[in-house]
Amino acid sequence: MWPGLSGNRIVIALIPGGPSAAGTVLFVTDSGQAYFQAVEAWSSDYLASIYARGARNLAPFQTLRGVETEVLLGAIEASDGVGFAVAAGTAATRWVLEHRDDIAKLNVAVGSIVTVLHDLNRVAPKLFDMMVSIFFKQLVADIPSPAMTDPKAIARFVGRTLIQYDKLTLARNAASLAEALAPVAERAAVTAAKAVPVSAAAARDYTAGFIRDVGARGGVVLTRDEADQILGAVRNAPAEIKQLIDQLRTAVRPNH
Repeated sequence: MWPGLSGNRIVIALIPGGPSAAGTVLFVTDSGQAYFQAVEAWSSDYLASIYARGARNLAPFQTLRGVETEVLLGAIEASDGVGFAVAAGTAATRWVLEHRDDIAKLNVAVGSIVTVLHDLNRVAPKLFDMMVSIFFKQLVADIPSPAMTDPKAIARFVGRTLIQYDKLTLARNAASLAEALAPVAERAAVTAAKAVPVSAAAARDYTAGFIRDVGARGGVVLTRDEADQILGAVRNAPAEIKQLIDQLRTAVRPNH
């Protein structure tokens, strides 16, 4: 982060070549606008700001971690059409500094969640549709593909998330999802231990109890057919589903 005549600038990259033999500077202003500028022109602007402020320090006044610049670019993408300051409620430099803890936590969590969600959708699609997407409809749709393991892609997703979704709503929904999935994990553990009902009447009672449990603990309303499909997936892969749910519940814990 460097001072500029018209406000702070965040230097994202130095690019060789371009219109300048010395290279080109890619930077973002406090308003969230990205610009390319020849190195010579950028240097002239920066020196002018130093003279104007009566300062003599040529070093940046704040240095971002590598992932933070990618998160910022993702946030700028999400605020397109509205304006960064409007969407974020503050200037770009302040926004990054205020969200440092959130950026670090989310970047770690999202990296593990992406794989878990896609695996869960593969082995139990109805569970995914009814008990994951219900809490994070658009968020789930926006998650990068499982093949997208690039840390930059994950970081930009985190930036979009922090701009598009209210932090308290995310935390509340994450806690509700963790609670809603608890009965499924419990049934998976029972199934893996071979302690499942065998008679038709017992199976009906088992499904009815599952519907009540999920509704009471997670607020999710399931039909008998939906519950049967979820429990069917649990019967087919109880150990894998239990492991995936445990991983997901850990990743979305409120203190994360």
